[in-house]
Amino acid sequence: MLLRLGKDLLRRLRRAFTAARVEHEREVTVVLTSCGREDLLRQTIESFLQFNTYPIKELILIEDSGATGVHEHYKRSVPFPVRTIYNERTLGQIRSVDVAYSFVSTPYIFHCEDDWEFFKPGFIERSMRILEADPKVVTVWLRAHDDTGGHPIEPERRGHYRYMALDYGNCWNGFTFNPGLRRTRDYARFAPYSDLEVLFPKGEKREMLLAEADLSMYHKLFGYRGAITLDPDGYVRHIGAGRHVKEAWEERA
Repeated sequence: MLLRLGKDLLRRLRRAFTAARVEHEREVTVVLTSCGREDLLRQTIESFLQFNTYPIKELILIEDSGATGVHEHYKRSVPFPVRTIYNERTLGQIRSVDVAYSFVSTPYIFHCEDDWEFFKPGFIERSMRILEADPKVVTVWLRAHDDTGGHPIEPERRGHYRYMALDYGNCWNGFTFNPGLRRTRDYARFAPYSDLEVLFPKGEKREMLLAEADLSMYHKLFGYRGAITLDPDGYVRHIGAGRHVKEAWEERA
């Protein structure tokens, strides 16, 4: 009798350990980059909280405008831990991403910018299902199919997703800093982004400054693709039209 009880207890402990390990392997940190657009940031966070249905381990919120202390109130209003980072000087998006990602301890990152509005639940669950099914997918697009900034979507269905087309504009291959889930280990292959060499110059002055397009090209070289859900209406819409924060290469163009 005691032997049987001992075996039952061991089985329960093994099941509990396995469940805890699986849960850890699916933990998500939200990284949100911000640059002086508090009203848009508030809409982004409020809509995320309204429609997100997945447990979040931590929100890492990095501010690149030079302002300090302006996001501390989110530590009281957000129902999970919030880490705030204030760059002493403007670093730009890519360096800010490197700084924020250096604090991530989970297998997944949900990356987000400060000018998006979520309007439908289930986006992290759908995205994780795609990432678990296809190791070539670096991130999952959540925009509507008619709102991809012109980036074509391949017609072939691959189960519950489709690929974003390669070589759009000779440089875009599906990698994006738009809201989307990604694996921390994939970022680690390139980290830090800001140390990568520029693949092509930008702007009229042909500045050798790293940009999101370079990162897209690097990911293609390593066999990565972008994917998009089969939901044509998407889960998020852009709300920052006309209030774009220029990167250094755009300022010098």
